[in-house]
Amino acid sequence: MIEINVTCGIMKNTDLIFGIMASLGQASYSGQSLRELTRPFGVSESSLRTNLSRMVQKRIIETCRNGRQVSYSFAAKGESIRSNIAKGFKSPDWEDWDETWWGVLFSVPEIDKEQRHRIRTLLGVYRFVPLYAGIWICPAHQDDEIEERFSSIRMNPHCRLVRLQMLDLISRKDATRLWKLDQVNSTFSAALNHLYKSDKEIKVLSPESAFVMHMKLGEQIVNALAVDPLLPAAFLPDDWLGDRLKTSFNEWSRMMQAKSESFWGNIIYQSI
Repeated sequence: MIEINVTCGIMKNTDLIFGIMASLGQASYSGQSLRELTRPFGVSESSLRTNLSRMVQKRIIETCRNGRQVSYSFAAKGESIRSNIAKGFKSPDWEDWDETWWGVLFSVPEIDKEQRHRIRTLLGVYRFVPLYAGIWICPAHQDDEIEERFSSIRMNPHCRLVRLQMLDLISRKDATRLWKLDQVNSTFSAALNHLYKSDKEIKVLSPESAFVMHMKLGEQIVNALAVDPLLPAAFLPDDWLGDRLKTSFNEWSRMMQAKSESFWGNIIYQSI
């Protein structure tokens, strides 16, 4: 499970660019509009170009040229990342769950630590946890698209993707230990406190300042939501704060979007 410090105010430029592109929901963004949108965060033009180039190289975004005009949009990898992040904004419907689990079995040679790290990182991103050494699990949801998302794992000779039916069921106590739910709930509590404290500041913010807060605090809340394992309710503690945080964040984000629209809207619509 990923550990998140929601009090951290340092934001990587690549995360900022990704967050802006994802939150404003445009199909593409001109280089000029990204320069204007990142300006309030102190991102220089050269730094923006460097980070955009890095994101293109990593196939997170792609470019489109129209004469001398360059625009940027999410590539397939970026869309996949955005889709996985967005899943944290809403609790899945487990009503028709068939009580099966995804399992990834892997045994990577000791010498290949880098490959083992890549596999574990990917599993963590998709909310898998180790049941035992080399056996990672998560409940199987009908809309999770794990088979497609894990194409690289399915092609790896050291890995197997399997569908499991547990004869000895995972208990709530087991889930709390495996997904560190007490720790996750503490992260949610801290995130909620940050949202509540920000309410006092919002009314006096300019549209540009509201946009900065939306991106900076929004990233911290998104990071907190990323550790939600999205488990069926039967596995969650009675005082689980996940749904409350999702509702509060979605309402806050809509309010911040509206509060800052006269800033980002002028930039976006002028570039169309």
